[in-house]
Amino acid sequence: MAVNRSGVRRDLPYLRRRVKPVPDVAAPVSAPVAVTPAAPSAPAGVPASAPPRGVGLDLRPGGGSGAGLDLRGGGGSGGGADLGLRPGGGGAGGGPGAPSVDRAGAAAASTRPRPAAGPQPFPAPAVGDVRELDDDSPVVRLDARQSAIGSLIVSGATAIAWEASDLVTAAATAAASRTVTGVGGDVTGTPVFTSGNRALVGFDDGDAIVSLRHLAQLRRALFIGDATQPLSVQLFDGRGFTVSTGDGSRMFILTLLRVGNLIELRAEPVARALAPVDIHRGFGFELTHPLATREPRRR
Repeated sequence: MAVNRSGVRRDLPYLRRRVKPVPDVAAPVSAPVAVTPAAPSAPAGVPASAPPRGVGLDLRPGGGSGAGLDLRGGGGSGGGADLGLRPGGGGAGGGPGAPSVDRAGAAAASTRPRPAAGPQPFPAPAVGDVRELDDDSPVVRLDARQSAIGSLIVSGATAIAWEASDLVTAAATAAASRTVTGVGGDVTGTPVFTSGNRALVGFDDGDAIVSLRHLAQLRRALFIGDATQPLSVQLFDGRGFTVSTGDGSRMFILTLLRVGNLIELRAEPVARALAPVDIHRGFGFELTHPLATREPRRR
């Protein structure tokens, strides 16, 4: 293909056309040599390799004497501000007493140790795994949701006893009429009420009721039946179970124990001829005498 070698019209710039460039063979041009001014001679007594003093940031790998920030890897003797980032841990001027930044130590200090977990309760069946508590399946444990919502209803109980978290103890027996204490039944000892002026444990329409909203105030409780019908336990979601009536010489009572924020229910065999007072004493319930309060006399 022929190459158009005609000249370009300079007087008609709008009629210019693209012309394929033709490489011209010319002599190579040497690159310009930068002329570095000669450094002034060092005064007597100063090494020739020592850099001049400066006030900027000193990032030199060698030991400089500048007044800037010293990030050198070795231990220099410069007068700049030393952050102690040297591998040797030296401070300003390489002094042994200067503080150093230890990243591993800082990371360990920022990680707070977790508190050790306390002893966990032994495995126990849940509600739904056991339909009746007896000698073969004596215990059941509620989960955190079942232990905190609504009320725990125990039907068939004729006598109850409870102990609060402050070791205040009381007992009650079922009665047809409601007494002035608000617990229901005949109460001995010191009844415990919640912040809403509701009995922590008591009778209501013949059933024993435990207010689970205020479970933190309760330590343990005891439910005693008449051995003619089994005790039945009902939760807020409709689940429940029963307690065996026992045999001719024994009957089962129901004990409630708060383990942390969980409720553990257990069937305990006792002699059928024991009275509720003897059962209370056998399980360590010592009834607290109520403190009679009196309004101060005003004159």
